[in-house]
Amino acid sequence: MKVILFLALLVGIGIAVAVIYIRRESFPGEMEHDETYVAAVVDYHPRPWDDNFTVAEYMLANAAEHVSFIKEAKKLDAEIIVFPECGLTGITGMLGEAGTVRPKFKSIDVAIEIPSPVEPFESKGHTFTPDQEVLKVLSDAAKESSIYVVANLVEKVNCSTETDCPPEQLIFYNSNIVFNRHGCIISRYRKYNLYGEAVSAEKEADLCTFETDFNVTFGVIICFDILFGNPAQRLITEKGVSDIIFSSAWFSELPFLTATSVEAGWAHSMDVNLLASGIRNPATGNGGSGIYNGSGGPLAVTVPLTEDSVLLTAQVPIKPTKHAQTKCPYFSYSSAHSNIGKTEQVGRIDSPRQRQYIKSEYFGDLLLKKDPSLSSMSSELLEPDSLDPSSIIYSYHKNDIPGFISSISVKWRVDLPLGNSTPRYRMVSFNGLRPFGDVRNESVGVCGVVACGDETFDSCGEVLPLDSAPKIIFESIELRVKSDSLTLGYLPITMDFGLKPLPPSVFKFSKEYVHSNQTEPVCMVKMALIKPVQDLFSFAIYKIPD
Repeated sequence: MKVILFLALLVGIGIAVAVIYIRRESFPGEMEHDETYVAAVVDYHPRPWDDNFTVAEYMLANAAEHVSFIKEAKKLDAEIIVFPECGLTGITGMLGEAGTVRPKFKSIDVAIEIPSPVEPFESKGHTFTPDQEVLKVLSDAAKESSIYVVANLVEKVNCSTETDCPPEQLIFYNSNIVFNRHGCIISRYRKYNLYGEAVSAEKEADLCTFETDFNVTFGVIICFDILFGNPAQRLITEKGVSDIIFSSAWFSELPFLTATSVEAGWAHSMDVNLLASGIRNPATGNGGSGIYNGSGGPLAVTVPLTEDSVLLTAQVPIKPTKHAQTKCPYFSYSSAHSNIGKTEQVGRIDSPRQRQYIKSEYFGDLLLKKDPSLSSMSSELLEPDSLDPSSIIYSYHKNDIPGFISSISVKWRVDLPLGNSTPRYRMVSFNGLRPFGDVRNESVGVCGVVACGDETFDSCGEVLPLDSAPKIIFESIELRVKSDSLTLGYLPITMDFGLKPLPPSVFKFSKEYVHSNQTEPVCMVKMALIKPVQDLFSFAIYKIPD
């Protein structure tokens, strides 16, 4: 794999932008070019607010930077480019008065009326009004570069003829729009699973798809959508989509839900191509983008260690259209493979909803959240101090977690002597409700291994020094979960000490439908580390909400 690094200075803007282009070498039997497409995503840091800006000028300044990335992507042969949630408005522009930092826009300040989408290959452009200047800028750029463009903004819709219309007679949405190569808006998606935005959601989720002239049909989701079956998984099971657009303003959380670990895990579990573009602001834990080839793993990934925006491109294999699939895949499973019993109740946590941020000198300005449900998890410490350097096997079974029975086996080597900076590890298991910010409580499940700063559970899921990892080498890890939930939403979550997902060559993952001994059907999920890893931060099966 070749990695070519470009560094460009945007004229008149003064922001250094790292552009990483990743193209695979050709190997015997590999796909020809007409069986691939070149995709681009931007991990984008919005313009800082200037009191001399009007709101319109601020959005146009971000649009101008979007145009610079569009032109650069075209030079690298990209056929589609994806921008993040809040890329034009900034995060506080989407949060409205709920924002905690300047500028505290209201939705009406940044909202734009979007023309009705036209047919996928329409070439006659829209007539934009002066209030739609941002749309015209992006439309012209898409047409000039002959590239598909996906951007995010606050949409306003006149609701004067509808019931329950607010006094201002406007409804606001967090929306993605898609321009074709002629600059025509061919698709619009309104985010369904909101995360505190000062906007509304549709009553029914929109299964938004759009066709392209390079024979790929994309589905579209935004940020928090990825953790829920509706609409994200429905795009796959009902629409048969194999390629997903994902724009986000993700708040990364250790040890399981960083942006790139979720992106890689979701793409792997669903076996779809995922084009993930994130807003980049390390000071608030936002950022992390990538291009993922399903179970084939990441093709390009970036972690937000600095504020500099990053453009990623990769040649993406075209996947066949998926067949409808509504549950954990069926297979014939012998009961002899499992002696795990079944329980009935669902656990709950009652921890306060508050952000616990973790700052570390090892990752520059990056500030990360910590999973608030960690303290409620069952765990067992792996004890390196009592071991000799020979391979040791640990087993951990948790049969009393309702509806989520887990089994963990670990084989590792320890290179003695161990220092104070050497991480400790815990095997963890959990099934129950957890808070997502101040927005909602949802049921999740966890089975895995996580690095900790010391022997205490409170130290788990914190950023650790990069030089602390090599002392412990995991030769194998085997995880098993037997769950009552027949959803597709089980993710293989992996992360090294550089906060990046592991390559798929070092682990296996499967979901299997079990129906034996006249019992109720369950889903058996398996995950195994199959090659030695020495810089492991987290390795887990994570069940997202249904």
